[in-house]
Amino acid sequence: MSSNPDTKSYLGKDVFTYISYTVNKESIPEDTAQFRITEMKVGDTGYYSKGMFILDKVVSNPDNGKYHFKPTDKALMASISIIHKDSMRYSAFPLVYVDDYNYFNQVDDTVYAPNLYVRFMGVADSVRVKIAIKESDRITEYVTLKAYIFPQINLVWLGIIIMAIGMVMSAVQRVGAKRLVIDSLAGFERALAPDFREDFEESLYRMFVSLTGHGVTILSTLMLEESFVKPPASNYAISFLTDDIIRLRYVEIDGQLRKILMVVKMRGGQHSKEIREYDITHKGIELSNTPLKGYKGLTTGVPGRSSHSEPLAP
Repeated sequence: MSSNPDTKSYLGKDVFTYISYTVNKESIPEDTAQFRITEMKVGDTGYYSKGMFILDKVVSNPDNGKYHFKPTDKALMASISIIHKDSMRYSAFPLVYVDDYNYFNQVDDTVYAPNLYVRFMGVADSVRVKIAIKESDRITEYVTLKAYIFPQINLVWLGIIIMAIGMVMSAVQRVGAKRLVIDSLAGFERALAPDFREDFEESLYRMFVSLTGHGVTILSTLMLEESFVKPPASNYAISFLTDDIIRLRYVEIDGQLRKILMVVKMRGGQHSKEIREYDITHKGIELSNTPLKGYKGLTTGVPGRSSHSEPLAP
């Protein structure tokens, strides 16, 4: 058997599904089990090795979701409840009928979970019928799809988000912190609400506004999709909340992978438009004293030399 779980999130619910099936048909042994016949009347109980079964009723010419006989037909269906030793309940509906050529036919029912075959053998007398049960150790070929629906799961996630962010705000206020570092926003989201970005962003906005209103400086990191062929893109629309944005990225220059830094935004003032190289050493971050000049396309990661380029300092 093999399971293939998958989860799909919707606005008002989560759906969890998985598929089970039998494999390696060649290794399935031959089935040598035999039917065991029990004569029963309605309400009687029979037993098998791992549970019991009850004859609930006998229906003449059934017309339901499984069988469709007319009142003039000759058919009997047994409605049987099966109770396994693990307290699970199942239903079986074996049937006998006489066709248009007066042949006697049996339609067995299979209960896959306990691996039972149920057969309606016929009528014993005016009040009793013959029910046959076969317990098989042979693996039955099947494919099953199980789906579990969790309604209003978004309320649970929203509660978790609010609680976690509330704990952060409470801790900051309790210790009198003036700086909060979130490294990174993507990891913060995955830990709280991986499938509910809108709820996460709304709660994040509220936390930012509340903490900055109390004089707390927030430093957060955000990983962008690194690409050498297209501009970077962020999944978070939070630039309007931030006062300052500093962008770091790798660039390839003269066959070397180097690191550059630039100031993208500084609210309420002017800032340098220069792009500088930086390095991380045992002393910390070391920023170059001179800006990178003579190159174009540095922000793409694959710059080219401009017409007035100068050699880059090693």
